Amino acid sequence: MIKDTTKGKGRTKTPEVRFNLDIKKGQKSSPLIMAVFRYDGKRLKYSSQHKIDPKYWNAKKQLPIPSYPFYSDLKKDLDDINDAILEIYHDKNDVSIVEFRKLLNIQLNREVEDKGYPTSLLPYFEYYIKRRETLKDRNQRTIYKYKTVLNKLRAFSASQKRDLDFKDMNIDFKEDFVRWMYDETGTDSRNTVNKNLSTLRLVLKAAKKNGVNDYNAFLDVDFMVGRVKTKKIALTDAELSLIEKLDLSDNNRLSKVRDWFLVACYSSLRISDFMSLKREHLIKEDEGYFIRKITEKTNEEVFIPCNDKLLTILEDHDFIPPSMSDQKFNDYLKEVCELAGLTENAILKVDEKGEGVTITKKRFETISSHDGRRYWATSHYLKGYPIALLMQVTGHQKESTFLTYIGISNKEKAKALMKEIKKGHSKIVSIA
Repeated sequence: MIKDTTKGKGRTKTPEVRFNLDIKKGQKSSPLIMAVFRYDGKRLKYSSQHKIDPKYWNAKKQLPIPSYPFYSDLKKDLDDINDAILEIYHDKNDVSIVEFRKLLNIQLNREVEDKGYPTSLLPYFEYYIKRRETLKDRNQRTIYKYKTVLNKLRAFSASQKRDLDFKDMNIDFKEDFVRWMYDETGTDSRNTVNKNLSTLRLVLKAAKKNGVNDYNAFLDVDFMVGRVKTKKIALTDAELSLIEKLDLSDNNRLSKVRDWFLVACYSSLRISDFMSLKREHLIKEDEGYFIRKITEKTNEEVFIPCNDKLLTILEDHDFIPPSMSDQKFNDYLKEVCELAGLTENAILKVDEKGEGVTITKKRFETISSHDGRRYWATSHYLKGYPIALLMQVTGHQKESTFLTYIGISNKEKAKALMKEIKKGHSKIVSIA
């Protein structure tokens, strides 16, 4: 992992931590990933507590391949083990293997100590949420996400007429829990199920580090459900123009919602960010006005160039967004879009309870606050601005993630193609 750069005469080379698969002869199950560290004639072999199918392992890089479903989590854990081993080595390299392992267990929170942690699943989950609420960098939306999953676990436990515990967190539980969410909670989307399981997995992982969860089944790939790639079509300039020009002078409720949706369209901000905008987020530079804000979801700092339309709306509303829930905002936004004439049929491919289906909805029914962010990304991308500059505004870290926001319908693509064909035809005619 971290390689030594200390070379040359008279200099001691720091040993390197290596990660290998512990494959036993005749073994059919996935092997453990082991850290191996040799120093001063000693050899430490330390379990990462992760198993992996060899097809997902890059032996040369001593890492899972990037397409492995839990690549980021596993890489972070291996990096933590690597760093802990090297830190102990530099501080106390004369200790025995037994003592080295003990220090490593303590540093990685594997040492079983009585620290007052709840030892069963639901009480620990509740403790975990309360702990998150005390942190300075807590995010209320993240806290809400944890509470939602905890409430679902409680309801599922009641429906099964038994208490859930760490030992129950296996593939059988996952299959029963997923089916229950589809049948009993009104959940339709596989992506929502995936988010719930991912949240549960984070808590189970924390419990394992705290020494109260001795079970590993939740780390299996099959404990999760695959995400479904959703394709949403961005608003066109013509559709946005209809929304902008809609006369709502006699409806203050819808007028406010329309205006703040336009804020999203002109800024790329998520609803959690444009609903928390304040005047101090507006800054003046030589080039003009910018919004400078730390995003709620990702804690990223973004700088957003302001056009005159955005500045006018913010000033007209004195930077005070409407006071309502996200759900109400989206409900009212659909009313706005219907009044604006976005009533043509839209054919959508969606996931319903794990199955892909095609449905037809009115265009206004498909619009939500997030379409403002999608419009900004798509319209600026089509104008040819560099993606790296656009990502600074949207706060995306990966180009692949940013590109998921680019929603262009086949109809719009065909129109663009027709324009290019006509351009080419005109050139041919002029040459002739």
